[in-house]
Amino acid sequence: MTATHRCLTAAFTLSLLGTGVATRAAGPLERPCPMDWRSTPFSQAVHELAAKLNLAYVLDESVSTELAQTPVRFMADHLTGREALRWLARWVGVEAVVMGETVYLASPGRLPRSWEHDLLDPSGGQIGRTRWEQALTRRADITWIDAPLSLVARNISKEYGIDLILPPDVLASHDLVQVERLQIGLEDLCEALGTALGTQIGYSDGVITEKRHRVPETQEAASSPAPAVPAPAGPALPSPLAAPLAIDQPLADWPAFRARLSTATGLECRLDGAPTGRPPFAQARGTVQEILDAASMLGVLHFQFLQPEGQNAPFLLIQLR
Repeated sequence: MTATHRCLTAAFTLSLLGTGVATRAAGPLERPCPMDWRSTPFSQAVHELAAKLNLAYVLDESVSTELAQTPVRFMADHLTGREALRWLARWVGVEAVVMGETVYLASPGRLPRSWEHDLLDPSGGQIGRTRWEQALTRRADITWIDAPLSLVARNISKEYGIDLILPPDVLASHDLVQVERLQIGLEDLCEALGTALGTQIGYSDGVITEKRHRVPETQEAASSPAPAVPAPAGPALPSPLAAPLAIDQPLADWPAFRARLSTATGLECRLDGAPTGRPPFAQARGTVQEILDAASMLGVLHFQFLQPEGQNAPFLLIQLR
């Protein structure tokens, strides 16, 4: 196994021990969210999923370039948007939290400890368990002769109505599978597949996967203190703050961030405070308001949209913390 595969194995295991998604949102997060990622870079997969769920997103600078470029390889027909976010985060071993309409992704321990971490759906995990219980009632004829794992996953999805997601090292070390059984139930199929792959396969958090560690019901607390949640902008969002903003790579410094804000909003943007370091975004996409709210919740800045009296033009004030 290569060094890359060892890295991915550690990431997958770490994620099962203490990462997940917390959310207060509804809608698309609770509906089926089909996806098919074939060696798709993690950062691109995040962008695609956030767009499908109509969420802004922030990929924290603690997510290294190597992790951002990690190929994601799994398909799913039956996961909800919430479950899809959880499994995507697990793929590289990061935390994913939805606050309002923005999903934050960061290395474990980076996000404020006061943010609640709920690894299960609002039904207490019943959505995934019901899917598993229904799959147990089905039987199918399985003929896998040197079958690639991508075909195996599609067959299981079609015949049993549940998805198969395997960690990167299993995918890397087992290209082909041989299982031939008539009218086999899902539990027996999991046992046969586990034998073929040299591991244990079973149900976990809405899918069929390798049984390594029990997924915890609470996420390990981060170590940083929690910033105050910013006050809502009010019912009428100033049109410049509703402008789209896309950051596709880390910015060199805060003046560069100010320049991007000025371009997006058409406003003068002023920095208040010592502009040391750089903005905490490896990538981000959403409205200007959403990105600034994200930075505020991470405790790195406070912002104000100011409209002076008289003929002075409105401007955006960024106060660095």
